[in-house]
Amino acid sequence: MRANRVAHDESLDVLGAARPLPADGPSKWPSVVAAVRSDVSYHAWMSDIAPGATWDRPFASHPLRDWPTRPPERYLGQLEPEFQHRLAADQSNLTLDDCDWYHTTELPDGTVIRGMWDLKGRESDYLGNVTLQGTTVFEPGPASGYFTYWMEGQGAEVTCFEAGYDAGFEYVPPVDGTDYPAWQAEFMKHIARVNNSWWLQHRDRASMARIAYGDIYNLPEDLGTFDASVFGSILLHLRDPFRALQQAAAHTAQTMVVTDVLHVGLEDPDDPVLRWGMDTDSLGPSHSWWCLSPGAVTRMLWRLGFGRTQVSHYVLKRDVGMGPQDFPYFTVVAERRAHRSEPPVPQAAAQVPTVSGKSTFSRRLRGKRGG
Repeated sequence: MRANRVAHDESLDVLGAARPLPADGPSKWPSVVAAVRSDVSYHAWMSDIAPGATWDRPFASHPLRDWPTRPPERYLGQLEPEFQHRLAADQSNLTLDDCDWYHTTELPDGTVIRGMWDLKGRESDYLGNVTLQGTTVFEPGPASGYFTYWMEGQGAEVTCFEAGYDAGFEYVPPVDGTDYPAWQAEFMKHIARVNNSWWLQHRDRASMARIAYGDIYNLPEDLGTFDASVFGSILLHLRDPFRALQQAAAHTAQTMVVTDVLHVGLEDPDDPVLRWGMDTDSLGPSHSWWCLSPGAVTRMLWRLGFGRTQVSHYVLKRDVGMGPQDFPYFTVVAERRAHRSEPPVPQAAAQVPTVSGKSTFSRRLRGKRGG
């Protein structure tokens, strides 16, 4: 995924090694140089280990642990088997103490880790009941990997994409004096710990899922083409949701699945409303840029060539320490078809779920990440 890209500093040479900062170097990002710790070039680093061998030194310029750092050129080459092997080998010693968990997850040994979202039993609803057996799936923003490994268990080959290198989560700017660059750098440490939970499961489940890092608004050209792309509650966190969909659509052959929070007043699937997500009384950085209506999502996907749509509604549970609370959600499943001159009229569920105290629903979500 992506938020903002950190400008590359000239103190980094083309191999990623650090040189002394110039006197007028950027004060905002002193960690850029400090994070680039490798004294070997990428090509030398990639060529000195064979697949299946044991790697006994740290990953050079890790995309999240060392954030921000210089990426591979145009983020290319990350899905090469050697690169994926090196990533996996570098994460091989992770423990639960290294991880933060976004979704409640049952590990292969039966251990249950609690997260803020418990989606057990609602996986098919969340993904629009699409068929996964024998498909290839692109999943940006996998968080702890709950759906990565659930989809893999249903027979899908999954490739994920997460923020990293010079691209971080970009939030609504603060107006309360918060040092945004410092705040963002701290938050990316949390994202690195969440990504650790993805990798811990990858190891313990002997997963074949792949992952690349970088800018969701400029996906690597060598990602390939997938049968389906799944956006699980991430569009509300992106400043430009349409561009993110557009980038994924260019790599998607048939199906786009978009899940998001169903906000009060935005239930009509024929009303293409994209509402500013922040309330004026939240002055610090906010996770939520937008409140998206199902109608807005279907129109975006129609513009991208996915004109046959189905909208479904359901309720998920979220627990942030005050006990489980119900949150209505929607999922749009859009199939690629020949472009039409008229926007689609989506088929919608017969009944939209309601939540008691719905007038406070948007307020409870303020500043919180979606499921």
